[in-house]
Amino acid sequence: MPRPPRYNEIGTYHVINRGVERREVFLDQRDYDQFMAYLGDLVTKYGIQFHAYCLMNNHYHLLLETVSDNLSDALKYLNVNYSKYFNQTYQRTGHLWQGRFKSFPIHDETQFWTVAKYIERNPIAAGIVKNINEYPYHSYQIVSQSSHTFSYIIDQSKIHTMQDSEYSEFIDTPLQNEILKSIYKMHRINKDTTDKKYLHKPISTFFDQKGERNEKIRACYRYGYTQADIADFLGLSRTAINKIIR
Repeated sequence: MPRPPRYNEIGTYHVINRGVERREVFLDQRDYDQFMAYLGDLVTKYGIQFHAYCLMNNHYHLLLETVSDNLSDALKYLNVNYSKYFNQTYQRTGHLWQGRFKSFPIHDETQFWTVAKYIERNPIAAGIVKNINEYPYHSYQIVSQSSHTFSYIIDQSKIHTMQDSEYSEFIDTPLQNEILKSIYKMHRINKDTTDKKYLHKPISTFFDQKGERNEKIRACYRYGYTQADIADFLGLSRTAINKIIR
């Protein structure tokens, strides 16, 4: 069975990858440092702009922005090179990662800041630390330490638009879970069309803007969502949606 297409358009993404069988992929300080060095390569070689990151013992989170359609190439470079380093260092063979990376497009400022907070709070949510300052392997540490070795990686991050104290207070506030859940609902291929159009634009974005509802419904249908999709999202009958589209 062919793999589904992966997001690769220019934009902002939350990228996640995990060790195979949830095994640890960072065992000591040098591993974290090597991974960060590869992130630096993505900045210089691929023009990737990092906004936030967190390296956990068996997975990583990246909030990044691309300036060309090279997300897959950049992440392949990262995962392959770190795998080679890790296998050589610890004299192991086989796959290091659970699979291909997962990427979730970020569509607006609300989603961006929700994901940034989620990434920074990962060690707290996992019960590793109680205070954000106690965990060394995430972007908050760079924000709080201007002389950090890898500070250049997030030089252009939007998180610098906040003062350090302001960002700390922001991270300490609770997450808006409903917004977070909406980001990770995987979009899909519309199989009702011969070209199998990939629907990377969430259905909710059609109804978040001002305008007449019926026209929004028609625009959503023209984009590729089915009448059933629209009916389920709005809580209307399929017959009602059909009448509007006709």
